[in-house]
Amino acid sequence: MTKSIEQRIFDIYETLSPSERQLADVLLEHQQNMASYTALELSAMANVSNATAARLVRKLGYKSVNDARRQVRTAQHWGSPLERLEETPDPNTAAASMTQMTHSDAANLKMTDENLNAADLARAVGILHSSRRVWVWGVRHGFGLAHLAKHYLSFALSDVQVIPSGSGLSDDFAAFRPGDALLVFAFRRRPTSLAALLAEARKIGLQIIMVADTSAARNTRDVDVVLRCWCNSPAVFTSLTAGVTVINYLSWALLEAVGQKGIERLQAMEHMLMVTDDIGSAKAPRSPKKGNGGARNGNPDERK
Repeated sequence: MTKSIEQRIFDIYETLSPSERQLADVLLEHQQNMASYTALELSAMANVSNATAARLVRKLGYKSVNDARRQVRTAQHWGSPLERLEETPDPNTAAASMTQMTHSDAANLKMTDENLNAADLARAVGILHSSRRVWVWGVRHGFGLAHLAKHYLSFALSDVQVIPSGSGLSDDFAAFRPGDALLVFAFRRRPTSLAALLAEARKIGLQIIMVADTSAARNTRDVDVVLRCWCNSPAVFTSLTAGVTVINYLSWALLEAVGQKGIERLQAMEHMLMVTDDIGSAKAPRSPKKGNGGARNGNPDERK
């Protein structure tokens, strides 16, 4: 089956010129609704010439931008594992390869690092540091990442809450207060209600950080900072490795920003681990003291 435009871009991204990458980034951001834009509009959004657009689409294997738009229009399962299965001629015989996976994730990390803006990362850390309370919300693919982020951010901050999925969403949103921060993990196939929910959070007075894939627009409405991760995968599922690395970085940088208070919090947590013996480390068996044979034999004079 024909590869998706996203996969075609991932395959050749590192070989593209800077201007071609500008257009490729626009195509990635707008792949879900690309069919609604003309070739001229896409080129204008990327601030590139028509010649650059023509050159890129040829490299991607299309006859024209309109040819690419037609493929996007006919795609039935954007962002779904089914889309990748449709790209594989015989999914029953496709062998999973650990080497393929590690090479792909290494490339995702490299591209994420090269494309993330240092100022955006610093602003995200500043928002987390200055907030009254941090709310963490994982949408669909982001559910597990939200819990991981809560775990690591809690080493530096005392009030980090995960918003659960399901009917409790309205209860948590009602608990939002001005000065809170919302860290949302929203990868591809974001629900249509997401924009309205983020708008409500903004009205209340929250600052919002979104960690997402490359299809998220850079200037997402009502979001203060968008951290876009590369999520290419040889498998049928989205790779979230870059998202985990972003969590690792934010947690580390936040701990440095908190300073002495963060160190004191870690010390208090470590103390409680010692008190509760909740580490599970191996302990050497106690050896009997010399001369305690009488105690073992029941001699009361030897029992201490």
